[in-house]
Amino acid sequence: MMTRNTWSRDGARFALAGAILLAALLPGCKRESAETKTPPVAVRIAPVRTVPLQRTLDYLGTVAPVRQVMLAARVQGTVAGLGAEEGEPVAEGRDLAVLHAPDLEAAVARLRADHDYWSRRRDEDEGLAARGAVSQDQLAASERASAAAAAALAEAEARLGWTRERSPFAGTVLEWRVEAGQHVLPGQALVLLGGMEIEVEVPVVAEDLRAGIEVGIPAFLTGPESGTITTAVDEVAPAATGRGRTFAVTLRVPAEAGADWRPGEPVRVRFALEESTGGAAVPSRAIAGRTEGNWIFLIEDGIARRWKVTTGLEVDGWVSIAPAPPQGSFVAVTNLDRLSDGVAVFSVTQEAGS
Repeated sequence: MMTRNTWSRDGARFALAGAILLAALLPGCKRESAETKTPPVAVRIAPVRTVPLQRTLDYLGTVAPVRQVMLAARVQGTVAGLGAEEGEPVAEGRDLAVLHAPDLEAAVARLRADHDYWSRRRDEDEGLAARGAVSQDQLAASERASAAAAAALAEAEARLGWTRERSPFAGTVLEWRVEAGQHVLPGQALVLLGGMEIEVEVPVVAEDLRAGIEVGIPAFLTGPESGTITTAVDEVAPAATGRGRTFAVTLRVPAEAGADWRPGEPVRVRFALEESTGGAAVPSRAIAGRTEGNWIFLIEDGIARRWKVTTGLEVDGWVSIAPAPPQGSFVAVTNLDRLSDGVAVFSVTQEAGS
């Protein structure tokens, strides 16, 4: 039978073993609490763009022929007919306007009769002079009269030919200034004709001209139901003065590219004022250390990697950088002040925009 003293000795031994075990465990617990890990830094990320940035200005232009000619009446008459509709292409030499000029027609008929008479008279006098029946002076007078009649007839026929106004080149009828049945005088405008080669005209305000629109800069044209055409500014000329001063900027359109464009149609114009030389860009918020040199933090497998860069053109919240990071890289755009090379991060949001 176990006695009370036996229980006391066993309890003492048990208590001693527990104390020893507790003493062995306590230092480890203290070290583990002291070595608590730093949590990852939460950041938002954005992809690195791999195309150059452009500083641009957008305008609306109008298709216009490079060559425009206003055809005017050269004689007095009544418009007998119009040979083409507005907007219709015409070939070189095609009749556009026909005038009815009865006075000219009557004059030509009379001068033809005079010419016929003096031609016969000259021929008769030549035969008589050969037989000695008329003097050489009379023959000379007949020849002069015949020549004068021929000249007068030629002049009248030329004027009568002016009643038919023909297209001087292949082009397009832009605008009629008369209508059938209308009486016109010499010098009065008949029709505005445009050539086949076209351009785009853009009215630009002086402020944007100072911003960088000048001859030679690239521009992109987007016409009706067509893709984008790359061209360049061909000419800049004053269009208006005063407070609302504007300039007429002209851009050539390649013939094959704008074959379906018609004068008067609207065209969207984008002027490329400046372009980054590199091929990489990041959000402006991704740039750190602007006063001591610039760098970004690339995010790779949950770790921030510091990448030193040189910044360039900045447009709409994006800035060009060099050297370019590896293709497909992502950069941190928030909490940059808490990042350093090698710090663990947690990507909260993957941004695709600015």
